[in-house]
Amino acid sequence: MFNPRTLRQRHSRMRTRRCLLVAPICFITLMAAAVSAETSPSLSTTDRVGATLSTLCPGAHPVKDTSRQADLDGDGIADISVLVECPAGSDRRLVVLKGSANGTLHLLAQSATWPTDPNRWDGLVVQNDVLIYQQGCNASCSEPTSLDYKFRYSKGSLVLIGQEQRHMWRDAEDGNEIQVDTGVSVNYLNRTVIYFGNRGAKHFKRALSFSPLPLVPLSGFDADKVDEQHRQIRALSGYVDANLVLHFLD
Repeated sequence: MFNPRTLRQRHSRMRTRRCLLVAPICFITLMAAAVSAETSPSLSTTDRVGATLSTLCPGAHPVKDTSRQADLDGDGIADISVLVECPAGSDRRLVVLKGSANGTLHLLAQSATWPTDPNRWDGLVVQNDVLIYQQGCNASCSEPTSLDYKFRYSKGSLVLIGQEQRHMWRDAEDGNEIQVDTGVSVNYLNRTVIYFGNRGAKHFKRALSFSPLPLVPLSGFDADKVDEQHRQIRALSGYVDANLVLHFLD
């Protein structure tokens, strides 16, 4: 026989059981939302970078296609490296912004500034946690040139651990045009410099050692100043000419 009271009790028990089953899910959902709100920034990466860079100089903005994201300081959170241009002074600098778990960015390091040059290109690359600042000159130069400065995070700061410079051009030999490629590679950690060159089928390579040097931090880094200082050390003041002969500057 149909009993409305029994049916109401059964429905009541079913609602109670359903609430008990749903409650943990609701709780987990709320917790996930809280975590998401804590770790997801309200602003886009572009906006956050722009807001941080605005403190450097009036109108500061990233140079096109130079922004790189990678964990440089080893804390498991991506940092942002970017070349920054300050329109008022027509200069550029290399800036590294430290990432954080809540999405905020903080200035980790910035280089000195250098003037913009329409005949020179520059850019950034990150390879195996090494930040590489690149300079170069192609069509506007009689000898296409590239220069890489390599930085790695160590003991609380980004420091210059190496650099490589290359010159490439074409020359004539026995009535034939040949490719000439010369350069120098410096490792400031193991204090060695390698001079190399290729002239057609001819090859040259020589390694030298130099005395320990204080590691140069990215903060305040000036490529021209560093190169000029290092040229005072004989092992670092050489170059290979078109005939694959090693020379040293006076």
